[in-house]
Amino acid sequence: LTNLDNHRILVALAMEATSTSNHLILEMGLTNGGTKALHEYCTSSRRKLISLEEDLLAAGRFLRLESESHEVTCSAWVAFPIEARLWSVAVLNHAPGERRWQDVMRLLNRCEIIVMHDTEPSADYGYQFSRIWGEFKWRVDVKVDGSCWASAVSNSHDLSKWRGFRVGQYVVSMGDEGLKTDVQVEKLKHFLETPIEDQ
Repeated sequence: LTNLDNHRILVALAMEATSTSNHLILEMGLTNGGTKALHEYCTSSRRKLISLEEDLLAAGRFLRLESESHEVTCSAWVAFPIEARLWSVAVLNHAPGERRWQDVMRLLNRCEIIVMHDTEPSADYGYQFSRIWGEFKWRVDVKVDGSCWASAVSNSHDLSKWRGFRVGQYVVSMGDEGLKTDVQVEKLKHFLETPIEDQ
């Protein structure tokens, strides 16, 4: 497991938490590791997955996974009516990144648990997830030193029960808990402690 796919920890927890749900699973943005893992889980648990991709070539690489339990769809993000039904889990890892917060809002109160990648504060200028945090009762994160945080939010499932769940170096924490070492503070500390050279 790497930072690029650490959101799969939250996806697995979300899938288990919604195992009795009758609603479909939505994946926005297809990835080699994530899509295959979701496909295998849904096949074995007989749950229905819709994988949505805007890029035709990216979608085409995954058409071989289509089955009775897995539909691969190519559509513009704005054109696919994600708000027209209820979902059990939605996994958002699509591009461009600034679309993600908008699609979270489209799924607000239409999805039991939403999992997002790239939620680190340092990337908020692009992803703009800070716009959506206040819309949810529960939020948990997988935080790392550097980039590629992952987060899950819900208004129907108490995600605080996931707090402390660990896979290797990755630990699920509550949304308001900080890293052991704040990356920005350390950078600032280093900057402040660097002596100014005499000119």
